[in-house]
Amino acid sequence: MKTKRFLSVLIAVLMLVSCFAVSASADDNAAIKKTTEDVSLTIVLTSGTAAKDTAGKTGTEGVQKSVTGTAVPGAVFELYLQDADGNDAATVTATGTTGTDGKVTFTKTGTDNAGTKLAQGRYTVKNPTKGAGQSANVADFEVDLPMTDKDDTGFLYNVYVYPKIPVDNTTPTVTKQVAKAASGNFGQSTDEYTLNSGFSTWKITSDNLPTTIKSYKTYTFTDVIDERLTPEETSVAVYYYPATGTPAAMTATTDYTATWSKVADKYDKLVVKLTETGIGKLEAGKSVYVTYKTTIDTEKAGSVAQIIGNHVILDYKNSADVTGKVDNTPNRTDDDNFKPDDPTDWPEQTVPNPNYDPTKPDDHDTNPPTITIKTPSNPGDTIGTDDPYVWTGKIEGLKTNNAATPAPLSGAKFTLYTEPTCTTKAAGTAEVTTGDDGTFSFVGLEAGTYYLLETKAPDGYELNGTATKIEIVSPLTTGQTATKAPAVSVTIKNIPSTKLPVTGGMGVGMFALIGAALALAGVVFMKKTGKSEA
Repeated sequence: MKTKRFLSVLIAVLMLVSCFAVSASADDNAAIKKTTEDVSLTIVLTSGTAAKDTAGKTGTEGVQKSVTGTAVPGAVFELYLQDADGNDAATVTATGTTGTDGKVTFTKTGTDNAGTKLAQGRYTVKNPTKGAGQSANVADFEVDLPMTDKDDTGFLYNVYVYPKIPVDNTTPTVTKQVAKAASGNFGQSTDEYTLNSGFSTWKITSDNLPTTIKSYKTYTFTDVIDERLTPEETSVAVYYYPATGTPAAMTATTDYTATWSKVADKYDKLVVKLTETGIGKLEAGKSVYVTYKTTIDTEKAGSVAQIIGNHVILDYKNSADVTGKVDNTPNRTDDDNFKPDDPTDWPEQTVPNPNYDPTKPDDHDTNPPTITIKTPSNPGDTIGTDDPYVWTGKIEGLKTNNAATPAPLSGAKFTLYTEPTCTTKAAGTAEVTTGDDGTFSFVGLEAGTYYLLETKAPDGYELNGTATKIEIVSPLTTGQTATKAPAVSVTIKNIPSTKLPVTGGMGVGMFALIGAALALAGVVFMKKTGKSEA
C-alpha cells in the first residue's frame, strides 16, 4: 500500500515538472509567434543601387542602417491582405507613398495609415505608380507580417523591404543645328545656311531623355563657338517638352543659368546649367533644348567666304552618381588629349585673308593672301553630317575704266539685288562706294543668285547700265572643305562720258548773254521812244 502511494506521488511530481518545462520553453523560445504583436512594413526605394534582401536583420528588428543610392520619392505602394487560400483582398488594404527619403511605412490600413492597425498575415505588395527618376515599376511581391528572420530562428515584426529597381544606363545625347535667318527652319549643315546680315539661331537639343532624368544631379551644356561668331548675349532661351503638349519655356535663374565667357576680346563658349528645379521639369523620353543668336564678325580674321563650325558638349551626373560627357563634334578624334572646350588648345588653321587686296598681289608683308587663325576643327576637315556650320559668302568687286591698261575708279556706287529687274535689295545689304583703289565688296551672303547694278557712276564716266548676274555656290553642296570656300570676284568697267559739241570760241553761253543784253537794250529804247512821241 505504501509502495503504491509512493509511486502515485512520484508520477504526479514528474507530471508537474514536465508542465513547467513546456511553459518555460514557450516563454523563452522566439520561434513562438506572438499573435497579438503589432506589425509594420517599411519599404525603402532607391535607384542606382544593388539589390537588397527582401527582408533582413542588419540592426534591431530589421532596421537597415545604411542605404546607398538616390532616394526615390513619390512612388505609390499598395498592400492587399491575402485570405487563407492565398487570394488577394478585393480592395486595397493599405496605400502609401514614399517620401523624400524614399521610404514609406505601413502600420495601419487605409491611405497613409488612416485606418486600424495592420492584421498579421501574408500581403501582396504592388507598385502602381513610379516615383521620381524610377525607371520601371517594382514587380509585385509577397511579404509575411511577421516574417521569419534570416536565421530561421525567430520572427521579425517590423519588416524592412529594399526592392531593386532597374538602373537606366541610357547615355544622354546632344545635337546642334543652325537655322537660316530668313526661314527660321532648323537643319544640319548639309541643308541649311545662314545670313551674316541677320542673326542666325543655334539650337542645342538633348533628345529622348533617360527614364531617370528627374533624379539627375547635374545637366550642363557647354557650347564652344568660333571666335568669328558674335552672340547676342540676351538671346539665350531654354525650352522643355512637358508630358503632354508643346514646348514650354524655362525661367532664367530659377530653372537654369547661362554664362558667356571670353578669351581676350573674343567669345569662346556659352555654359547653360540646369538647376535642380529645371531638371525636375524634364520628362523621360522627351527633349530639352537651348537656343541663342549670333552674327558673323566680318572684321575678324578669316570670317569672309569661310565655313565657321562650332560644337557643343553635354556634361551630366545621373542618379547613380555616374558622370559623363557627350561631345557632338567628330573632329579631332585622333587626339585623345584634345580639349574642345579650351580655345587655347585649338589648332591653328590657314585661311584666305578677308582683307586681301587683289590689286596689290606682290605686297605680301602688308597684304598677305592668307592668314592664320585658331579653330576647334582640324585644318581641312571634311564636314561631318552631324556638325553644324555657318557659312558666309562674299562678292569682291573692282571698278575700272575701259582702257587697254585698266585703271581703278573711285566714287562709283553699287547696289545688290535678288532679281534681274533690280527692285528688291539683297537682305541686309546696303549701297557701297568704291574707294581710291576701285574695290568694293558685299559680305555675309547666303548661297544663291544675285544681280549687281551700278547706281552711280564715277565722275566723268557713264553708268554701266547692265545688271551683272552673280552665282554664289555654297561649299557645303560642292564637297569643298573648310579652307576652300571661295569668294566671287567681279570687275565692272566704265567708259568716259561723252561731251556735246560747241560752236565758236565763245561758246553758246556767251551768245546767250549777248542776246539777253540786246533784248534788254531794246526794251529800254522802246520806252524812251514812247515818251518822246508823247
